[in-house]
Amino acid sequence: MTDAANGQTVAGMGEMSALVKSSAKSVTLYEDRGEVVRTFEARLNRGLNRIRVEGITPFVDDRSLSVVVRGTGARVLSTKVIRGVEHVPPEKIAEMEATAREYARQSVDDARSGFMALEDCLRYSRLYKSLVQALAAVPPSGELDQWMASLSEAGQALDSAETRRAEFFWKAKDSRRRMDLAKKALAQVRREKPAFHAILEIQAEADADEEQVPFEVCYRTPCALWRPEYTARLSESAAGKGQSTMEISRRAAVWQLTGEVWKDVKMLFSTARPAHQAKAPLVAEDVFQLRKKTPAEIKNVVVEARDQKIRTAGKGASGASELPGVDDGGEVRSFEAQAPCTIPSDGAVHHVDLMTQNLPAAVSLTACPELSQGVFLKAEARLEGTMPILAGPVQLARGSGFVGRSSVGYVAAGDMLILGFGTDDALRVRRTVSEERHAATLTSRQRIVRTANVCLSNLSGETKSFVVEERIPVSEIDDVKVALTRADGFGQPDADGRLKAQVSLPANGTLKLQVVYEVSAADKVTLQI
Repeated sequence: MTDAANGQTVAGMGEMSALVKSSAKSVTLYEDRGEVVRTFEARLNRGLNRIRVEGITPFVDDRSLSVVVRGTGARVLSTKVIRGVEHVPPEKIAEMEATAREYARQSVDDARSGFMALEDCLRYSRLYKSLVQALAAVPPSGELDQWMASLSEAGQALDSAETRRAEFFWKAKDSRRRMDLAKKALAQVRREKPAFHAILEIQAEADADEEQVPFEVCYRTPCALWRPEYTARLSESAAGKGQSTMEISRRAAVWQLTGEVWKDVKMLFSTARPAHQAKAPLVAEDVFQLRKKTPAEIKNVVVEARDQKIRTAGKGASGASELPGVDDGGEVRSFEAQAPCTIPSDGAVHHVDLMTQNLPAAVSLTACPELSQGVFLKAEARLEGTMPILAGPVQLARGSGFVGRSSVGYVAAGDMLILGFGTDDALRVRRTVSEERHAATLTSRQRIVRTANVCLSNLSGETKSFVVEERIPVSEIDDVKVALTRADGFGQPDADGRLKAQVSLPANGTLKLQVVYEVSAADKVTLQI
């Protein structure tokens, strides 16, 4: 019995001496890996056969590997992935160094010859011009033929020098190109980065001789993933004419460094997590322990101010980092590319278009003076259809121009999608806050009075209407009371302490809004706000 890796035949078993090429047909990308389906055809002899298939990545997960025969009369008995690594030998590096030096020497020689040819061209050109000028001054005589012959010889010498100059110019350019390629190849092999490769070995049994039997290979591999991205384009309608539209273009950002060739493949994108544990964990007992407060804790209560993020369903308000994990809201979702895709194995990001939606949008101007001095254009649209929006970065555009980048959280189908599309340059907002602290002499009750002044300006030549949002603290304990004493132009605060005012500023107009609230607490409370 001989080694199958050498392409020889094992006793009693037919084998393919050459490698069979496979091609990727479909790829399903997950949050941290990909599932590849490859196909190939192989000739089978009656009985046992050993097939060696190339094209698969060496990072294949052996546990996920499966090979099936798309036909009758043949069966797959076993599969095995044979991996190898190839290092660049030192003698090859020395040979490439010698080649690079030879190309450099040839480039210098060709450049020197080109300069010499250029000097000849200039010399013959000056000679030709002097002969032409002298010939114009020669009277008609028998010496004219000699002058014409000399002029012809000078012209031929000039043409020959021009030809040699052009020849050496292109030779020097080609030598420099070959030298650059040799240097790049040398720099690549000097990294001593090994080249990994893998071969899929299959044992199959056939009932009869078959010329072309189709096979399908399916496996999972790391070094391939995807993340959702979006482009939101707002088309604003003219005043009183129609409704604004928000166009949401979904696409997938794809990376792959598997070493495989994915050309014209069917791309699928899933939010499933096949590597996660599918079995529910056992619930352990959670023990709570109670203790009495110490006298110091009973005597003094420390209260601190904190910002609480309001959790809402939909609205995309939670935001996302540059490229968050795939958030599907607890339900597995699948997306398909609009056309076959080619994704090279270079580790760079490639974008694949998924789908585009046009949503009716309500557009308004909103100012949050506590967070920013600008007045932002806000668009709200209800997400139609059955597919949600996953968390990810968003490129924002108004009409044909991009205005910036933002992010969106998970938005379920039917929920509101809220995005901002830049600021209105004609509106200015300025906010100042002042504070007064008082302590009652008899009751020792503490009071903090805060005043927020919001100054608004309209620098345009038309009336601008927008919403101004402010907020006041909300107490979570009975020992601390918060009371709104003044709110010019604002309505009553909601349960989260937010106030809104609808403002209409005339051309070149200004307006001042004021919010005053009081925080009071007993003497045993330490207010750290």
